[in-house]
Amino acid sequence: MMKAIIFWLCFVTSLPLLSQDDFLAKQYFNDGEYEKALVFYERLVAENPRRMDFAESMVRCYQQLEAYDKAESFLLNRLDSGSAYPTIYIELGYNYRLQDKIALAGEYYDKALVAIEKNPNYGYGIGVGFQRFALLDYALKAFERAMELNPQLDYYFQIALIYGEQGKIKQMFEAYMELLGNGRSTLGNVIGRISDFITEDPNNENNQLLREVALKKAQKEPSVLWNELLSWLFVQQKQFNYAFIQEKAIYKRTGEVSMERLEALGASALENQAPQIAVDIFRYIEKNSTDQVTRLNAQLNLLDIELITSSEKDYPGIDKQYQELVSEYGYQPNTLQLQVAYANFLTFRKNESGKAIPILKKSLELPMAKYGEAYIKMALGDILVFDQKFNEALIYFSQIQKNLKNDVLGQEARFKVAQTSFYKGDFDWALTQLKVLRGSTSQLIANDAMQLSLLISDNSFEDSTQTALKKYA
Repeated sequence: MMKAIIFWLCFVTSLPLLSQDDFLAKQYFNDGEYEKALVFYERLVAENPRRMDFAESMVRCYQQLEAYDKAESFLLNRLDSGSAYPTIYIELGYNYRLQDKIALAGEYYDKALVAIEKNPNYGYGIGVGFQRFALLDYALKAFERAMELNPQLDYYFQIALIYGEQGKIKQMFEAYMELLGNGRSTLGNVIGRISDFITEDPNNENNQLLREVALKKAQKEPSVLWNELLSWLFVQQKQFNYAFIQEKAIYKRTGEVSMERLEALGASALENQAPQIAVDIFRYIEKNSTDQVTRLNAQLNLLDIELITSSEKDYPGIDKQYQELVSEYGYQPNTLQLQVAYANFLTFRKNESGKAIPILKKSLELPMAKYGEAYIKMALGDILVFDQKFNEALIYFSQIQKNLKNDVLGQEARFKVAQTSFYKGDFDWALTQLKVLRGSTSQLIANDAMQLSLLISDNSFEDSTQTALKKYA
């Protein structure tokens, strides 16, 4: 028992010394003071012969000091011990390479590869060892040979990275396709890796290579993955018509369960000024979706697109379409977007806020969650501000602010309180609200608050009566 206690005490008291030596050695090494670092690493290696990190750092010190013979002697002794990991051959080869003994370096690199023949599991460590010294061709040989000998091993990720470094883009894409195909990586991860190699130009060589590799893979191993990848590529190239073809295939192959991808594609097409393709996508959703809300959203998007190019003479026809939708869907907590869209159309297009306000007030009578209620009140407040009914608008905005204090929607409502107070000419109260909002978690709201705050402050400094500011407001 006493011996065990003494051993434990000796072990614990030695830990701070080891930690201190390690810290100082790294510090000197990072500062380029290799002679000082070497003193500590030689001691650390002597006291911890199994710590490969200490041994490798000591060898680096020898090499930085051009003491190649000492590095060689140490590495050969390790090799003769019989317990060294095969990466020791790479270390020796690199030491010879630093002395321009290229042929001798190659012999030791080959010895490292031979070790894989005996045990394919060495492949990863040896491949990474070659990568460390930028010996990428050797690293590829190590990874590929290990996988040949043991098909259970998968080093396609490392292989893809190497091909990317070498500028062998097609081989890189092929390696990533293998990763996707065998389920070792997600599409999101692969896209994150290859996106830097892709441009918006469909004629770009890399874009064409990815399309070629993905199509080849799709023909050989049919899977929805390749449709998703091709759809992503076509979206990057702004070829939304081709992306639409892929998304329809995905929808059918996945059992026609969700329209989310098609909805996102329609929105993206509209955002990128491709309204005709957006129309085709939303019409497809309207025709094929069995979900009431999804169908309604598609119909509202189609009306929004129609409004982009419409003139006043088209408004009666659009109004009729909104009325038909209201007749079809009625007033429901899950279709509030219809009432808001129709009210906005009546107010901001037809200047008929008198008809719009009752629609939203009727919607507020429905049983709904606080976010749905806030959504309606925000829209109602905006229309009341447009109608210059500032006090009533402030009531609704303040209610949202109170009910959703720490939410972004609550902060947006606070900003609308400030805006409405500004329009009303109550600049002091507007500034009070804006001061709080300058620390908003939403950068957009914080920026807007800062701009409005500066507008009020700058125009109040030399004009205490704020006459000009009131006229502007």
